Amino acid sequence: MLRENQFPSSNIIVMMHDDVPRYRYIQGGIDYHEDLVVDYTSHDFTIDAFKNVMSGGRLVDPQGRKVLGSTTDDNVLLYFSGPSLMNSIYFPNRPVIAAEIQDILNDAYDGGKYDNMYLVMEAFNSGNVLNQLRLENLFVYALASVSDKWVGDVDYYSQSLLNVHPFTELWIKNVKMYTGHFLATVSAYVNAEPTLPQSTKHYGLEVLGKFDVWQFVTPNNKLHRRLIADENAPRN
Repeated sequence: MLRENQFPSSNIIVMMHDDVPRYRYIQGGIDYHEDLVVDYTSHDFTIDAFKNVMSGGRLVDPQGRKVLGSTTDDNVLLYFSGPSLMNSIYFPNRPVIAAEIQDILNDAYDGGKYDNMYLVMEAFNSGNVLNQLRLENLFVYALASVSDKWVGDVDYYSQSLLNVHPFTELWIKNVKMYTGHFLATVSAYVNAEPTLPQSTKHYGLEVLGKFDVWQFVTPNNKLHRRLIADENAPRN
Protein backbone atom coordinates (compact mmCIF):
# COMPACT_ATOMS: atom_id res chain seq x y z
CA MET A 1 0.00 0.00 0.00
CA LEU A 2 2.86 2.36 0.76
CA ARG A 3 4.50 1.65 -2.58
CA GLU A 4 1.26 1.98 -4.53
CA ASN A 5 0.71 5.42 -3.03
CA GLN A 6 4.06 6.87 -4.05
CA PHE A 7 5.99 6.45 -0.83
CA PRO A 8 9.56 5.58 -1.89
CA SER A 9 11.34 2.86 0.07
CA SER A 10 13.98 5.41 1.04
CA ASN A 11 11.31 7.21 3.09
CA ILE A 12 10.18 4.11 4.99
CA ILE A 13 12.00 2.92 8.11
CA VAL A 14 11.02 -0.54 9.35
CA MET A 15 11.80 -1.86 12.83
CA MET A 16 10.53 -5.29 13.83
CA HIS A 17 11.48 -7.99 16.30
CA ASP A 18 9.83 -11.02 14.68
CA ASP A 19 9.93 -11.28 10.91
CA VAL A 20 6.48 -12.86 10.52
CA PRO A 21 6.30 -12.79 6.68
CA ARG A 22 9.48 -14.87 6.57
CA TYR A 23 8.62 -17.15 9.47
CA ARG A 24 9.92 -20.60 8.60
CA TYR A 25 6.52 -22.29 9.00
CA ILE A 26 4.78 -19.95 6.54
CA GLN A 27 5.17 -21.09 2.94
CA GLY A 28 4.10 -19.08 -0.10
CA GLY A 29 1.64 -16.22 0.11
CA ILE A 30 2.29 -12.52 -0.42
CA ASP A 31 5.86 -11.26 -0.46
CA TYR A 32 5.54 -8.34 1.92
CA HIS A 33 9.23 -7.59 1.57
CA GLU A 34 9.26 -6.80 -2.13
CA ASP A 35 11.39 -3.67 -2.60
CA LEU A 36 11.34 -3.07 1.15
CA VAL A 37 14.31 -3.19 3.49
CA VAL A 38 13.79 -4.19 7.12
CA ASP A 39 16.25 -1.82 8.72
CA TYR A 40 16.24 -3.02 12.33
CA THR A 41 15.27 -6.53 13.36
CA SER A 42 15.85 -9.10 16.08
CA HIS A 43 18.28 -7.84 18.74
CA ASP A 44 18.93 -4.62 16.80
CA PHE A 45 15.37 -3.47 17.48
CA THR A 46 15.92 -1.62 20.76
CA ILE A 47 14.64 1.56 22.34
CA ASP A 48 18.09 3.12 21.90
CA ALA A 49 17.97 2.37 18.18
CA PHE A 50 14.50 3.92 18.00
CA LYS A 51 15.71 7.03 19.82
CA ASN A 52 18.55 7.34 17.35
CA VAL A 53 16.14 6.97 14.42
CA MET A 54 13.83 9.66 15.79
CA SER A 55 16.71 12.05 16.48
CA GLY A 56 17.90 11.79 12.90
CA GLY A 57 21.02 9.87 13.80
CA ARG A 58 22.88 11.54 16.64
CA LEU A 59 24.92 8.37 16.85
CA VAL A 60 26.59 6.98 13.74
CA ASP A 61 25.16 3.56 12.91
CA PRO A 62 28.03 1.27 11.86
CA GLN A 63 25.73 -0.53 9.41
CA GLY A 64 24.49 2.69 7.86
CA ARG A 65 20.82 1.95 8.53
CA LYS A 66 18.19 4.60 7.91
CA VAL A 67 17.22 7.29 10.41
CA LEU A 68 14.80 10.19 10.06
CA GLY A 69 16.19 12.49 7.41
CA SER A 70 13.11 14.68 7.48
CA THR A 71 12.86 18.42 8.19
CA THR A 72 10.16 20.88 9.19
CA ASP A 73 8.94 20.70 5.58
CA ASP A 74 7.96 17.03 6.00
CA ASN A 75 5.20 15.04 7.68
CA VAL A 76 5.95 11.81 9.53
CA LEU A 77 3.67 8.82 10.14
CA LEU A 78 4.73 6.78 13.16
CA TYR A 79 2.95 3.43 13.44
CA PHE A 80 3.52 1.20 16.46
CA SER A 81 2.07 -2.25 17.00
CA GLY A 82 3.03 -4.30 20.01
CA PRO A 83 2.35 -5.18 23.66
CA SER A 84 1.80 -2.64 26.40
CA LEU A 85 0.88 -2.13 30.04
CA MET A 86 -1.06 0.68 31.70
CA ASN A 87 1.56 3.38 31.20
CA SER A 88 4.11 1.81 28.88
CA ILE A 89 4.70 0.09 25.57
CA TYR A 90 7.08 -2.82 25.18
CA PHE A 91 10.15 -2.88 23.01
CA PRO A 92 11.92 -6.24 22.74
CA ASN A 93 14.65 -5.23 25.18
CA ARG A 94 12.56 -3.40 27.81
CA PRO A 95 9.35 -1.48 28.53
CA VAL A 96 9.19 2.20 27.66
CA ILE A 97 7.05 4.40 29.91
CA ALA A 98 4.94 7.28 28.62
CA ALA A 99 7.33 9.88 30.03
CA GLU A 100 10.15 8.45 27.93
CA ILE A 101 7.95 8.49 24.83
CA GLN A 102 7.21 12.13 25.62
CA ASP A 103 10.94 12.90 25.72
CA ILE A 104 11.47 11.20 22.35
CA LEU A 105 8.69 13.23 20.75
CA ASN A 106 9.95 16.44 22.37
CA ASP A 107 13.44 15.83 21.00
CA ALA A 108 12.11 15.11 17.51
CA TYR A 109 10.12 18.34 17.56
CA ASP A 110 12.99 20.42 18.96
CA GLY A 111 15.30 18.88 16.36
CA GLY A 112 13.04 19.97 13.51
CA LYS A 113 12.33 16.44 12.29
CA TYR A 114 8.77 17.08 11.09
CA ASP A 115 6.03 19.60 10.34
CA ASN A 116 3.17 17.38 11.54
CA MET A 117 3.45 13.91 13.01
CA TYR A 118 0.69 11.29 12.87
CA LEU A 119 1.02 8.66 15.59
CA VAL A 120 -1.01 5.45 15.38
CA MET A 121 -0.56 3.10 18.33
CA GLU A 122 -1.99 -0.42 18.24
CA ALA A 123 -1.57 -1.86 21.71
CA PHE A 124 -3.91 -3.09 24.43
CA ASN A 125 -3.30 -0.02 26.59
CA SER A 126 -2.59 2.48 23.83
CA GLY A 127 -5.36 4.81 24.99
CA ASN A 128 -3.91 4.98 28.50
CA VAL A 129 -0.41 5.61 27.17
CA LEU A 130 -1.47 8.33 24.73
CA ASN A 131 -3.62 10.01 27.35
CA GLN A 132 -0.50 10.61 29.43
CA LEU A 133 1.30 12.43 26.62
CA ARG A 134 1.22 16.20 26.15
CA LEU A 135 0.94 16.66 22.39
CA GLU A 136 -0.77 20.06 22.15
CA ASN A 137 2.31 22.07 21.23
CA LEU A 138 4.15 19.35 19.31
CA PHE A 139 1.80 19.12 16.30
CA VAL A 140 1.41 15.41 16.95
CA TYR A 141 -1.97 13.89 16.08
CA ALA A 142 -2.57 10.48 17.64
CA LEU A 143 -4.99 7.59 17.36
CA ALA A 144 -5.25 4.72 19.84
CA SER A 145 -6.49 1.23 19.07
CA VAL A 146 -8.00 0.91 22.55
CA SER A 147 -10.03 3.29 24.68
CA ASP A 148 -8.24 5.08 27.50
CA LYS A 149 -11.09 3.91 29.76
CA TRP A 150 -10.30 0.25 29.26
CA VAL A 151 -8.61 -1.40 32.26
CA GLY A 152 -7.21 -4.92 32.17
CA ASP A 153 -9.55 -7.50 30.63
CA VAL A 154 -12.78 -5.81 31.71
CA ASP A 155 -15.25 -5.57 28.82
CA TYR A 156 -12.53 -6.19 26.28
CA TYR A 157 -14.95 -7.14 23.52
CA SER A 158 -17.63 -4.59 24.34
CA GLN A 159 -15.60 -1.47 25.04
CA SER A 160 -12.01 -1.59 23.93
CA LEU A 161 -11.65 -1.97 20.20
CA LEU A 162 -11.06 0.85 17.78
CA ASN A 163 -10.28 -0.11 14.21
CA VAL A 164 -7.57 2.35 13.19
CA HIS A 165 -6.62 0.63 9.94
CA PRO A 166 -9.04 2.62 7.73
CA PHE A 167 -7.54 5.86 8.98
CA THR A 168 -3.99 4.67 8.45
CA GLU A 169 -4.88 3.62 4.92
CA LEU A 170 -6.54 6.96 4.21
CA TRP A 171 -3.46 8.80 5.48
CA ILE A 172 -1.18 6.78 3.22
CA LYS A 173 -3.41 7.36 0.21
CA ASN A 174 -3.61 11.07 0.97
CA VAL A 175 -0.02 11.79 -0.03
CA LYS A 176 -0.46 15.55 -0.43
CA MET A 177 -0.69 16.20 3.27
CA TYR A 178 -0.38 19.97 2.88
CA THR A 179 -3.87 20.18 1.37
CA GLY A 180 -5.55 17.49 3.43
CA HIS A 181 -4.37 16.78 6.94
CA PHE A 182 -4.99 13.53 8.76
CA LEU A 183 -7.75 14.90 10.98
CA ALA A 184 -9.61 16.33 8.00
CA THR A 185 -9.32 12.96 6.28
CA VAL A 186 -10.72 11.18 9.33
CA SER A 187 -13.53 13.70 9.70
CA ALA A 188 -14.46 13.40 6.02
CA TYR A 189 -14.51 9.62 6.30
CA VAL A 190 -16.69 9.65 9.39
CA ASN A 191 -19.06 12.27 7.98
CA ALA A 192 -19.43 10.31 4.74
CA GLU A 193 -20.67 7.29 6.69
CA PRO A 194 -23.92 8.31 8.44
CA THR A 195 -24.23 4.93 10.16
CA LEU A 196 -20.67 5.07 11.47
CA PRO A 197 -20.43 6.46 15.02
CA GLN A 198 -17.85 9.19 15.47
CA SER A 199 -15.96 7.26 18.09
CA THR A 200 -12.40 8.24 17.29
CA LYS A 201 -10.64 10.18 19.98
CA HIS A 202 -7.97 12.60 18.80
CA TYR A 203 -5.51 13.20 21.61
CA GLY A 204 -4.11 16.71 21.99
CA LEU A 205 -6.34 19.12 20.08
CA GLU A 206 -9.84 17.82 19.52
CA VAL A 207 -12.28 15.06 20.41
CA LEU A 208 -14.07 13.83 17.30
CA GLY A 209 -16.68 11.88 19.24
CA LYS A 210 -17.64 10.40 22.57
CA PHE A 211 -19.09 7.07 21.52
CA ASP A 212 -17.89 3.75 22.88
CA VAL A 213 -14.97 2.78 20.70
CA TRP A 214 -16.25 -0.73 19.95
CA GLN A 215 -19.05 0.84 17.87
CA PHE A 216 -16.51 1.96 15.30
CA VAL A 217 -15.75 -1.58 14.17
CA THR A 218 -17.41 -2.08 10.79
CA PRO A 219 -19.93 -4.89 10.15
CA ASN A 220 -17.51 -6.42 7.64
CA ASN A 221 -14.98 -7.01 10.38
CA LYS A 222 -14.97 -10.55 11.80
CA LEU A 223 -14.44 -9.21 15.30
CA HIS A 224 -17.55 -7.07 14.93
CA ARG A 225 -19.63 -10.20 14.41
CA ARG A 226 -17.97 -11.69 17.47
CA LEU A 227 -18.82 -8.55 19.41
CA ILE A 228 -22.47 -8.85 18.52
CA ALA A 229 -22.52 -12.56 19.39
CA ASP A 230 -20.74 -12.00 22.70
CA GLU A 231 -22.54 -8.84 23.73
CA ASN A 232 -24.81 -10.59 26.22
CA ALA A 233 -22.61 -13.55 26.96
CA PRO A 234 -21.22 -13.95 30.49
CA ARG A 235 -17.58 -12.99 30.91
CA ASN A 236 -14.98 -14.48 33.20
